[in-house]
Amino acid sequence: MTSAETSLPAAEAAESVDGGEAVGIPSLWDAVSGMATALRQGTTVAQEASRLGVELTRIAWGLSDVAPAKGERRFTDPAWTSNPVFRTIKQTYLASAQALDRIVAELGEGASGTKAEQARFAANIVTSAAAPTNFLVTNPAALKRAFDTGGMSLVRGARNFARDVRRNGAMPSMIEPGAFEVGRTWR
Repeated sequence: MTSAETSLPAAEAAESVDGGEAVGIPSLWDAVSGMATALRQGTTVAQEASRLGVELTRIAWGLSDVAPAKGERRFTDPAWTSNPVFRTIKQTYLASAQALDRIVAELGEGASGTKAEQARFAANIVTSAAAPTNFLVTNPAALKRAFDTGGMSLVRGARNFARDVRRNGAMPSMIEPGAFEVGRTWR
């Protein structure tokens, strides 16, 4: 980076370096603010709540056709379709996520592009975090694995979590420690 670039604000420096648009992750406040703006759309939220209520009723009666997007890998375990409890959990999650997506999309049509993107970012975080595949009791593949390993998969997971808390600031490790050496390993 040149000395001229270091004196520019970060967004301008990013633009001047690549010649493209400066892109960044919104702050927590920006994401929450964007989501709050989306949820303040009274008419849209009421319409989507009503629509979701109808869909949840259809799910409860086993009449819903809500399904994951083509290529969605989180719901590949056969229990998501064959077991009525897991099917209900999956469809409830998907219908709720779709309702939130529609609320945010409606905001994108009327609000500033920045607010809409912040809301979309926050909605994506919320729906990803709330996915039933993230929790042991609502993930049939994890339950099967725990059963098949006599609970050892849970013990290994707890050990990995404890190690990540100690060594990696509670962030999940992506590689084995020591697998790469700075300045030497690049492939």
